[in-house]
Amino acid sequence: MQAAERAAWLRLICTPGLGPRAARKLLSTFGLPEAIFDAGLSTLLRSMPEPLARMLAQPPSAEARSSIDATEHWLAAAPDHALLTLADAAYPQALLATSDPPLVLFAIGRIELLNRQSLAIVGSRNATRQGSENAQLFARSLAQSGIDAKYKRNGPNDLYIVPLANALQSARQTDKLIKQAKGIDASSSEAIVIADNTTPYRLLIEVLFTLGQSEYAKYHLMVLSGGKK
Repeated sequence: MQAAERAAWLRLICTPGLGPRAARKLLSTFGLPEAIFDAGLSTLLRSMPEPLARMLAQPPSAEARSSIDATEHWLAAAPDHALLTLADAAYPQALLATSDPPLVLFAIGRIELLNRQSLAIVGSRNATRQGSENAQLFARSLAQSGIDAKYKRNGPNDLYIVPLANALQSARQTDKLIKQAKGIDASSSEAIVIADNTTPYRLLIEVLFTLGQSEYAKYHLMVLSGGKK
C-alpha cells in the first residue's frame, strides 16, 4: 500500500463525527477513501449532512496529519509492523464477517496467519499491566508453538497443550501471589476464551482442558458471530 493510500484511510478514521458504520457506507458508495476526499463538496452533499461534507472536502486536519506521521514512523520502526484496511486481502475474514469490523488494523507479526484457524485474546481498554503481560504471554506461546502433536504431553490424542500450560502456570503463580497479598481466595484463577464459528471443537476442548489442568477453575467462553453485510 502506498503512503498516500494509507494517509487517506487514516484521515477517514480521524474524521470527527464519522463513525465506522457511516464510514463503511461511504466506502460502499465512493470506493476507496481517496475517492471520498476527491469527490468534491457538491457530490458529498448528496450522501451526508452539510457539516460532515464540508469537513471531508477540506484539507486534512492537524490531528489527522499527526496521526498519519505517527503511523508512518511506527511502520518504519520494525519490519513486522503493518497497517491493514478493509480493502486488504490479509484482513482477517472472520472479523470482516462481523457486524462492525474496524476500518483499520495495526498489526505486529506474521499477518499471513490472520486468516488461519485461531483463538483471539481480547482484553479491556484499560487493562492492568499484569493483564497485558498475561495476554502477551498466552499469545506468544500459542503463536510460536501452534497446536501440533509435538507440543502435546502424550502425543496427538492428548488434550494437554504443553506450551500453553507453561504460560498459564506462570500467570497463575503471579495471580495467586496478587490474590494472597490482597487477602482474597487464591485457590484458582479464571480466564476468557474467545472463538468463532470456524474454531474447531477439538481445539476448544484442548484449550479448556489445559486451563483446568493449570488451576483455572473458571472460564468465560465467548463466541463471535456476525451477520451478513
